Amino acid sequence: MAFQRTVLDSLDVAPNTASFPTPGRSAHKSGIPDGVLPAIRISLLGRPTFRLDGAYLKVLGPENFLEVKALKRPITLSTGRGQIQGFIKALARQRPRGFLPGAPQPPRPALLLLTLSDTQVAQDVADEAGRHGVALYQAVVWEDGGLLTVGSFRQLTGFADVPTSFLMPSVPEPLQLQPR
Repeated sequence: MAFQRTVLDSLDVAPNTASFPTPGRSAHKSGIPDGVLPAIRISLLGRPTFRLDGAYLKVLGPENFLEVKALKRPITLSTGRGQIQGFIKALARQRPRGFLPGAPQPPRPALLLLTLSDTQVAQDVADEAGRHGVALYQAVVWEDGGLLTVGSFRQLTGFADVPTSFLMPSVPEPLQLQPR
């Protein structure tokens, strides 16, 4: 929990308490991602952007889930009693089906994983996300001089309509073992 809280503080993302229906999950009927972010923002110049800082006219599209995992084992579809697979299915339900030819595509939902440097994401997770039209990203969090720093998010799926990588504004934070 201390790692999760520090990473979210570093990104200036409020902890999420809202639950989302996660169909097919064996132990639970809903999941609570650590953070929830808008898929895309329209800047004051009217251009879509993935950046989270600055002023915006409006937010479009589905929400993205941010999940912090400090694991020494690979993240699989069954991680967290099916949490990861449930998040992918919940995100997939946010994207409307049956696009009209020539109409603008709605933003693609994404699952953003923040992990330790030695945490691998299993290929079946990327495959499942791809099958459901959900972009999957991983960013590594590392410690340097007592501060936790968040690296770039790297796409683990192969979608051309989302960036292959991006950096969220963050501030290195000391690991807080006690709640603030």
